[in-house]
Amino acid sequence: MFSLKVVDTDTFLDMSPSAQNLYFHLGMRADDDGFVASPKKIMVMVNASEDDMKVLIAKNFVIKMATNGVSVITHWHTNNLIRPDRYQETDYKEEKSRLEITGGKYTQSFGIPNVIPDGNQMAPQYRLGKVRLGKVTDMAADGFENLWVEYPIKVKKAKAKESWLKITPQDQALCLPAIKNQMAHFHFRGKDGVDYIPHLTTWLNQRRWEDQVEIKKNDVNVKNYG
Repeated sequence: MFSLKVVDTDTFLDMSPSAQNLYFHLGMRADDDGFVASPKKIMVMVNASEDDMKVLIAKNFVIKMATNGVSVITHWHTNNLIRPDRYQETDYKEEKSRLEITGGKYTQSFGIPNVIPDGNQMAPQYRLGKVRLGKVTDMAADGFENLWVEYPIKVKKAKAKESWLKITPQDQALCLPAIKNQMAHFHFRGKDGVDYIPHLTTWLNQRRWEDQVEIKKNDVNVKNYG
């Protein structure tokens, strides 16, 4: 049911025990294509928080679809090999059609609204050949604007956008959930109780969406640096 290639990685083990536990329970209750019909019910059953689910989404262990809160286990086809005579296709065929299997994990096809537009989701991947290049550029610009609105330090927008366009669409998809998670857990807080938040250009150039986030409980003060 679960592959060490997934659950024995630093990325997985760096998550809180409650987030890891939620992942296992989601996997146990998924259908033969990895879709979970009622993730919120499972969260209640195992006493998991919304933050646990957000972490799973931000770290790309779970993809949140647009239909009735349905989610899918990203690495389902790495975790599971089901015999053809026992396989029963998911009821969520439309959602499945919006996904591709690459390297044993689901990825989202660009150009189709897969996820709920609440700012916490993984954005769809950009794939040339299915949409016009101009459309890809427009979508990348929209993604930057969403990140710019959310980012707490708004300076040097033009340079930040240049840095944004240099990273892959897959990495772009991780940025918005990552900064929300970082701000929610006071990731930039120093020992003096001040938040030292880098400019967005620096955050992008240093791939800060990959930072490991620890929970802190200090009051909010903000100081920014370039």
